[in-house]
This record gives sequence, C-alpha cells and structure tokens, in this order.
Amino acid sequence: MDARRLALDPSHDEPLATRHGLETFGDLYSDYTITCNGYTAKVHRVVLHIQSKFFATAFRSGFREGQPSSAAMELPEDDPVAVEAMIQFFYNGRYTVPSPTSRPAFDIKIFVMADKYEAGGLEAAAWKNFQGLCDPTWRRFSNEDLVAVVHAIAESDGVRRSSEMKEIALRAMEERLPGLLQAPAFKWLLQELPEWYLALLKKLSDTAAGFEPARGLAPIHPLALAANIGAARGMMARDNGGRAHERGR
Repeated sequence: MDARRLALDPSHDEPLATRHGLETFGDLYSDYTITCNGYTAKVHRVVLHIQSKFFATAFRSGFREGQPSSAAMELPEDDPVAVEAMIQFFYNGRYTVPSPTSRPAFDIKIFVMADKYEAGGLEAAAWKNFQGLCDPTWRRFSNEDLVAVVHAIAESDGVRRSSEMKEIALRAMEERLPGLLQAPAFKWLLQELPEWYLALLKKLSDTAAGFEPARGLAPIHPLALAANIGAARGMMARDNGGRAHERGR
C-alpha cells in the first residue's frame, strides 16, 4: 500500500486525525459542524469522510446537508452523548464512557450508532469492547447493568449482530437468575419487554429438557427452574459426571 492510500485507510491502527495532527488544531481548520440536541462539534470533512460511509455519501451526493454551501448537519434523532463519543473515536481511535453510564450498555449504543452511520472502525471497536466485558456470569457488573444492556439490545433490534447480543444477554440472565428475580428493575423489565420474558422462558425450558425424571426434577416448569437454577445446574453436572463414571467402568 502506498503512503497516500495508507494515510486514508481508516483500518490503520492510528486514527487519520492523529496521524495528520488535526486534533491538535481544535477548531482552527475545521470546515464542518455537527449539532445534536445541544451538543456542537467543529469537525473536518476529511475525517468524517474517511471514518463514515454515511458522511462520505453525503459529501459526494450533494444533498442539502452535504452541499458546499452547507457547512453543518443536525442529528436530532440521536443521543448527544453517543454522538460526542462517535466524534471522539473518529479523531482519537477510542471513546470515553460517561459516568455513571453502564459500560456494556453504552458499547451497544455506540455499536448501533456506528451501524447507522456506517462507521466500520467504530462498529468494530464497540463490538470488541462489548465482547471483552462479557463472561458467562457478568461478574464485574450489577443486575442493573444487565437490565440496562437488555434495554439497549431491545432498542437495537434489526441491527447487525443484534441476535448475538441477545443470546449473550440471555445466557447472562439465565446464569444470574436467582439474584435477578430479587431485583425490582428486572421484574419491570419482563413486564415492559414480554418478548424477552418469552425468550428467557424458552431458554430455561431448553435447559430443563436436559434433566431426567429419575433424578426427581420432572416435571420441571421453567419458573420452578428459575427459582433455583444454580442448584438445578449442579444436579445436572453431578448426574453427567456419574454417567461418565459408569461408562468408564
């Protein structure tokens, strides 16, 4: 790849704005303005063009916001905090999660915004951040964080990888269900999002199907399993271990 192509490659490890020192000039050489519900950013068209196919198309096609006579674009439907994070990433290759926002939920919000504005680098970074936070039990996060994640995923329905996000969240909900059932926010969540309630019941039913009646666990209703999912999992593990021991004889 020649030097010119490298300078314009958004997949390069170092952001274009950093490589060319644009972030050090602040507003001095900015030629475009992004506004969003009280947030205003003085930016450079070249940075937006490289980082986002949406903005590149706007500048090329000449529709109203992208015409040379127009030096601004308003994003009234977006969250200004998320827009600020997007612009921050375009210039620095990273974004800051505002306190006290749930980190994994914010990563999902940024992923959705990146999908909307066709910002491949930002989308990859947000997905990597989200995956890096996830372990089966979400030990580092509270029940409230998990509820916030479910809300964020519900709002992202139809976005690429939304089904993967939902599966990750359902696994976490199943693992943490005994504690979640004591959280008022979780109970409200299931009322607000009945489709998630049904999806969780199906997942619990699938888990219950792995138990044998001889072990005294049948008939197992999903809600009964939900009340003591940890104990049920332990019984299944011991059962599987016993069968393996018998086969080894």
